[in-house]
This record gives sequence, C-alpha cells and structure tokens, in this order.
Amino acid sequence: TERFYIEHLFGLEKQSSFTYQVNNYTYPAYVTVTTIKTLFMMSEKDLLQKTIETIENEARSQGLLLDNVSRISGERQINNLHRTMYVIFNGTDEVDGERIKIIGETWNCGLSGTSVICIGFAQVTDFSNGKTGENLVNWAAILRDEVGTFVKLYNGDTIFKGDGLIYNVKCH
Repeated sequence: TERFYIEHLFGLEKQSSFTYQVNNYTYPAYVTVTTIKTLFMMSEKDLLQKTIETIENEARSQGLLLDNVSRISGERQINNLHRTMYVIFNGTDEVDGERIKIIGETWNCGLSGTSVICIGFAQVTDFSNGKTGENLVNWAAILRDEVGTFVKLYNGDTIFKGDGLIYNVKCH
C-alpha cells in the first residue's frame, strides 16, 4: 500500500493518492484512488479526459500497448450513490506479451468538494508459466458491483457481481 500527497497553487489545490495492491504474484492487480480538491471542481468530462490521458501516458511509460478498438466506456452508480463515468482498456505488455486490463473511473463528490479518479490494473494471463487463457478473478475484484454492471460484458460470469474495490471507495 502506498500513499502520496501534494499541494499546489499556494494550498488551493490538494491531491492525494492511495494504491491498494491485490497480493497475487502470478496475476498482479492494483487500484489507485486519487482525490483532487481545488477551489472549483473539474467538470466530469474534463476529469474523465484527464484519467484517459493518465492511463495512456502510464501505459506508454510501462511498455504497455493499449487496444483502443476494445475500449469501452459507460456510467454506473457506486455504493456511495455517486454516478460515475468509466473507461476500460485491454492491453498487452510489449515485453512478455501478457494481457492486461485497465479501468479508469471518475466522479465528483459535491459533499466533500472533491474530484475522484480511480485507476485499476490487472494482468489476466500468465503465459510465462505456460498457462493459457485468462484469469479474471483479480480483475473482477476491482470491477464488481452489487447490480452486476459488468456481468454481461464478461459472458454472464457472476464473479463480476458483489462488493468490488472501486464500488466501495468512500469520498465523504
């Protein structure tokens, strides 16, 4: 678990990040939650665009090739009753060919005056150890929610229904 905190603009902008790692060496996964508090909240459209840019820049720096054709975006309601906007990418590690999945999910919390960006990453293959197919267990732990928003996307797999990491982020 990592924490990061910065202040800008004479204390008028504050940003903090918290990263939660799923302890699984074969299929690494993590979620980073970043809160941004400014004098005025960002528009949700700008917040989502900033999230997409962050994902693209990080992917490039980590040697991950994102598949923009597979990109999915949508909205859902999370446990704290906020409506969120999300974008999901499939990708490939350019070095070892492992498949990865990334979600960026954003919302503004009027109660706390905070903008929230969640980025989840999961490696879903383990070709280096001779395993074929995808293991979506850690990916599901990041995505799932009580209504099963992503069940249909993953061929009716019920591991995508229940308490998920992003679904339970608290911002107020």
